[in-house]
Amino acid sequence: MHAINARLAGTLIAIATASALTATAAHAQQFTMKLSQPTINDVVHEYYKTLKAGVEARAGGRIKLEIYPANQLGQLPAVVEGVALGTIEAGSAANGFWVSLEPRFQVLDAPGLFDDVLHGNKVVTTPRSAAASPPSARTRASRFWPPASTAR
Repeated sequence: MHAINARLAGTLIAIATASALTATAAHAQQFTMKLSQPTINDVVHEYYKTLKAGVEARAGGRIKLEIYPANQLGQLPAVVEGVALGTIEAGSAANGFWVSLEPRFQVLDAPGLFDDVLHGNKVVTTPRSAAASPPSARTRASRFWPPASTAR
């Protein structure tokens, strides 16, 4: 009887060890993100390099970022399609290329929509509920994202 208990205990320890090793391997599995951009050695490329360093440092080896500059993953319409399908995690392109996915992006291409760069930045980063004064007709047209209560 003692031999059966010893075998059973040994089997249970082996199963527990195998389960722990399997769970550890699955937990440590690496996720690779592909970042595409049409240019090289510009501000977006530098931003992607900084993003890569920060994400990989914080992820502890669980996330790896691969930067593909100079349209290495294809021309912009193919990259936009790849982002939509999930085969590319991020892409940098002019607003017009994203209109096929979300028509509201075309508002950002409207000439004269913003008075200057600071005005444009304020409009796209300030939630509607935080606006101190009523929006002008010019800024009202650009408010196409979700209300502040749903935006995260």
